[in-house]
This record gives sequence, structure tokens and C-alpha cells, in this order.
Amino acid sequence: MKITSLLLRTLLAALPIAAVKDSQEGGVIVPEELLQHLSDAIVSGNVLRFYALLGQLVSAEKPRTVEEAVTRLREVSSTSPPSSMEDIVGRISRGLFSGSLQNLLADAAGLTTGVNSQVNSHPDPPRSIYPSVSSCDAPYSVPEEHLRAAIYIPETFTNGRKAPVILVPAAGNTGYTTYRSSFIPLLTSEANTYADPVWLNLPAYSTGDIQVNAEYVAYAINYMAARTGRNVTIVGHGQGTVTNHWALKYWPSTRRVTSSEFAVSGDYHGSMAPLPVSLVLSGIGNVPALIQQWNQSNFIRTLRSHGGGSAYVPTTSVYTGFGDEIIKPQSGPGASAVVEDDRGVGVTNVEVQVACRDRPAGGFYNFASVMLNPLVHALFKDVMTGGGGLPGRLSRLNLDDVCSTYLAPGLELKDLLMSQKYLLVDLVSIAMNPNKTLVEPVIKG
Repeated sequence: MKITSLLLRTLLAALPIAAVKDSQEGGVIVPEELLQHLSDAIVSGNVLRFYALLGQLVSAEKPRTVEEAVTRLREVSSTSPPSSMEDIVGRISRGLFSGSLQNLLADAAGLTTGVNSQVNSHPDPPRSIYPSVSSCDAPYSVPEEHLRAAIYIPETFTNGRKAPVILVPAAGNTGYTTYRSSFIPLLTSEANTYADPVWLNLPAYSTGDIQVNAEYVAYAINYMAARTGRNVTIVGHGQGTVTNHWALKYWPSTRRVTSSEFAVSGDYHGSMAPLPVSLVLSGIGNVPALIQQWNQSNFIRTLRSHGGGSAYVPTTSVYTGFGDEIIKPQSGPGASAVVEDDRGVGVTNVEVQVACRDRPAGGFYNFASVMLNPLVHALFKDVMTGGGGLPGRLSRLNLDDVCSTYLAPGLELKDLLMSQKYLLVDLVSIAMNPNKTLVEPVIKG
């Protein structure tokens, strides 16, 4: 039986509630028996039991301030192994998500319609871009109609009057849910005059072979450039950064029509942890895309080979060195987000805690919340308004002003909680993904 979002909401509404108790110190006690039952459900692939067990958790009252939310996020980070069952349960029980638990779990069961749709209808491009734009481009394995259908173009799109931006998702989410609490509300607001976003909703919540995901990115770049008559900017979060980089490497035609690559929480060097130990061996994360992001994977080695560790277009990479539980290491010169510039196209690498040291924007940010950091959005605006063909530059910003707040102007507590909701959707959907494997996808010839 397929577990749909509607069916899951109905089943969860009828569940009994079992509390997760608070300790005398104010922390959260997670029963070992519950963790074992959850792990057993993952191993057996029992989707309904897994969701039912999570649905029995009792969440604390939601944080009332940004400061309270950040304090709780730091508690989870310091007490739970990254991306583990303890991590998932700890976040839920601390109320670190927006909306109801039932809606969160239903979203994890599947978002496939509306702004999350993978079957969107668009006109043919004004010139042929399939099966290839250049003889140097890699061949596509996905039919053109599927590649085009994954592009979601919102009603706010001006079709070239503003610079087009393609938002590429992280693993475990759609393009919409990845950027729902950050780039999408800011770039679709009336106040925005410099960027026009579309996003990609990739199959299987972007957890399949990244090489195939990159086909969607390569096609979208050439399609949106042809449709608007303008070069595009591509934005990636987490896995989306290496998806974009693979597309630029193996479809050289995309470089001619890409103004800039903007990365948040990039993993260009892969991740030392938690892949594959705590995710793969626990059964939570052994999906193709996460195995490929291990820093010793064939995918990362191939990506970085022949100068692949350097930028192909002007690139800005922004990341949190304090709190990223998904990608490690993410601090100092060895951070996975660091991009080289052997081609001299222009690269800016920024750790927010260094650039905004001792100020609110230099505080604790996890993998998801850094998307709401004010320096991230100030640098993105600088990229889009700096004349084109240049990465973002700290020297062009008033850092005293930019770093003075925890959230980017226009974002609120509800957006911070929304970002954490979709981080949980990411972890939960990956945990119960039916396409588990211990074998990395073969590098395409």
C-alpha cells in the first residue's frame, strides 16, 4: 500500500500520544525502547510503523523568540549524534519545527503537487537545446520532457525583465522546500528588483544518483537562458552545490550562459561525517546521493579530478563553521565548502563566523538555518547587482550593518522554524526512502 500524505494525516490523527519526558535539568529524555523501535522500522522498511512511532511524540511548546530557538538548536547539536534517530527525535521533542507534527510527517511522506510538482508544463525553447547544445556536452539519459517538467516557474516570474536564478535543492527535499524559508520569500517579494527565481523539483527528493540530478540542472540552465535571452545564476544548498558543479563540469555549454554560481553549505570536498558511518550503517542514510557525498567516494574523486576542485564560473561559497551537522569539516582552510580558483574566474569563500565574528550573524547556525543568515543574502544581492561576472565581495558590504542581526531582513522566527521543519522532512524522508543501497552508483562513461 502506498502511504500518501492524505492517508498519513488521517492515520496520525487517530494515534495515541506517548510522551518524551523532560529531565530535571530541562533537557529531553528519549526512551531507548522508542529509538530501538524506530531503528527496527527503518531496517524492516515498515514505513507506516516508523511514521506512527514518530507521530506519538509530544513536542515542547514552540520557541517564542529567535534566541530561544537558537538555544534549543545548540542543545540538540551538543547532545545528539548528527543526523541520527536521537537527532530527529530531539528536534521534534524540542518543538523545533513549524506547524503540526502530523503535517511535518505527511510532508515527509510525499510532496509532489503545486509548488513541489515534478510535472510542470512549459513551451519549447526558442532554439534546440536537446539532445545537446555542444558536441562537448555529456549525453542526457533522461528524456527532454522530464527534464523540462522538473522546472517550476512561479507566477511572479518576469521572463527576463529581471535576472533569472535557478534554485537547486539539497538532498531529501524539493526545490521549493529547500528554499521556502529563505530565498523564495525574499526573491518573490515586491521589494526584490534584482533576481527572478525558478526552482527544480527533482525525482525522489533529489536522493538518487547525483549524476542524473545534474542532467536536470544542465538542461534547466540552457532552457532558462534560451527562454529569457539572459544568462542565469545557479544557487545550490548542500548537495545542490555539487549537483551544480557536476553540471558545469560535464556540460561545458552551460558555462557560457551562467553568470555565477552561488553556494550555501557546499560540500565540494565531500563530507567526512556523518557519511557513511552513522547514516549508512544505521540504515538511515544509505541512499545513492548521500553515499556519493562521502569524501572518499568515486563521485567526489571524479568531481575534483582534472581541475574540478576549481570554479568554472564566478563562484561565491558561504558556509557556517559552527553548527553544520551534515557536512564536515566546514571550518578553516580545509572546509568542504572551499572552492579553488585555478582558472581565475573569481571565487569568494566566506565562513560567516569569521566574517561576522562576535556579532549576531557570526553566531551558531546549523546546515539549514545558515540559509537565513543576513550575510548570505547580502552577498547574494552583491553578486546580482555587482555588474555581472563577479563573485560577491565582503569589501563592498557594510559588515557592521549586515552582521548586526541573526536573520536576514524580511525573515522572522516563523521562517527559522520552517527551515528546521524541512531539515526534519529531509532526515525523515531519507530514513524511509525505499531506494536504499550500499553500493555507490557507477560513474558514467
